[in-house]
Amino acid sequence: MNWYHEVNKDWLEARLNYITATEIAKLVPAYKRSLKLEEGAIAPEFAALWAEKVSSQELDTVSYGAAARGHVMEWYAVESWNAKREDKLYHWDDAIITKGIVGFSPDAMNESQVDDSVEFVARDHEIRSTSVNYPQPKYIMEVKAYEPAHHMKCLVKDKMEQDELVQIAVAFYVLDYLEEAHLCFYCPSAPISMKVFSYTRDDLEVEIELVSNIVERYRETVKQCNELSSDLVSIFTEKEIYDAMIEEVELNRKDNVFGF
Repeated sequence: MNWYHEVNKDWLEARLNYITATEIAKLVPAYKRSLKLEEGAIAPEFAALWAEKVSSQELDTVSYGAAARGHVMEWYAVESWNAKREDKLYHWDDAIITKGIVGFSPDAMNESQVDDSVEFVARDHEIRSTSVNYPQPKYIMEVKAYEPAHHMKCLVKDKMEQDELVQIAVAFYVLDYLEEAHLCFYCPSAPISMKVFSYTRDDLEVEIELVSNIVERYRETVKQCNELSSDLVSIFTEKEIYDAMIEEVELNRKDNVFGF
């Protein structure tokens, strides 16, 4: 199957302003290594993330394969939940909920996404977009749509051994009033197509503290990187170099055609 999905470019741009749940989860090994660094040293992986966010770049809104499949499956997972459960959830797409420098993109919540804003700010008792106020969401769902083999591995794991716990913990970090988070494994082609593990704030107390520590480390890294300087600087932009390369390729092609 040739899976395809396209996201909102404004959402991708908004994510550059925050350290996201996915990024925090990926930084866990780097954070643990950073505890052994000398005081004031910059963790390379944290600096790399900062560079990705502040560098000029073309954002790719289209995904294929496994990444696209995961996005497409989210709505169907939520509808499958709603078909069996009375506590209805609503699918969210291309939206980031933020607190400070941290943001996460929910797959579903018990409050509907009623406008097309891409960025929502968490307050004490609600989340707000630029145009609509939302009551406080009490429940969220994170959907993981893996291929059958990996899907089955997740189903038989203990709920406290899942790889996604830190990512789930970010939602609790951002939403102080969140009561429960559901981790949904969804694979329609698997013999057991769906299973959900649920977590309270107390369940993820250790992971939430870890998230807080990673956020503080990243905050300090941003400050340190902004203070770095060099006496050398490129006198060309990347676009200028690319355009020059294309021009040279075109000239060479013409030369080959005409035999000059």
